[in-house]
Amino acid sequence: MACGAAGIIVGVVGQTGIGLQFTQFVMDFSGGYMLVALGLVSIMALVLGMGLPVTAAYIVLAVMAVPMLGDFGLPLLTAHLIVFWLSQTSNVTPPIALAAFAGAGVANANPMKSSVEAFKLAVGLFIIPIMMAYTDLLNPDVSWLGFLFAIAQTSTIIVALAIAIEGYMLRRLTLIERLVALFIVPLVLFNPFNLGIAGVAALLVLLAIQWQSRDVIKRSDNH
Repeated sequence: MACGAAGIIVGVVGQTGIGLQFTQFVMDFSGGYMLVALGLVSIMALVLGMGLPVTAAYIVLAVMAVPMLGDFGLPLLTAHLIVFWLSQTSNVTPPIALAAFAGAGVANANPMKSSVEAFKLAVGLFIIPIMMAYTDLLNPDVSWLGFLFAIAQTSTIIVALAIAIEGYMLRRLTLIERLVALFIVPLVLFNPFNLGIAGVAALLVLLAIQWQSRDVIKRSDNH
């Protein structure tokens, strides 16, 4: 039923030309900057995810967003994977948060509160499409070293953003640690002067500090 309804929407988009108008609108509003365009597509995916399951959200979004992403020079496969990834927000955005509701049922927790917490933790979901577009994650010609560095960049951004939002890693973060984690995100994401590796190292140092201080807290509790 969901795919049938999405098919009607796809037909309307194709017959009326609204897809081309949407593409032109995003291109004009973004000012030619792909990062802004990705942000607009993310907002649209977020809105669609509130009312449609994943498959339907992907079909609707792909019809309108993939041609626009192709105009920015992205390969067709990369554009579709970006749209497919963003459509996964349907799993964690209430009132249709299928994955969060299923987890709440297993944990015997409040479904709506669980979906809100799931969305907070899934903020890193919006980072992956940016990394797909700007790094070598999907580049078939990249070396193994470049591919592993792209994975390290992406993992660092997701972990740093998650702990900055939640304020907890191996123990509760201090204010300075939380600010450091927040600073790591743009440092690794935009990689100014090739300093992205410094952000990865900073997260590892933060992890080591957390691990050491956690052991100290455990020993003091035992005494």
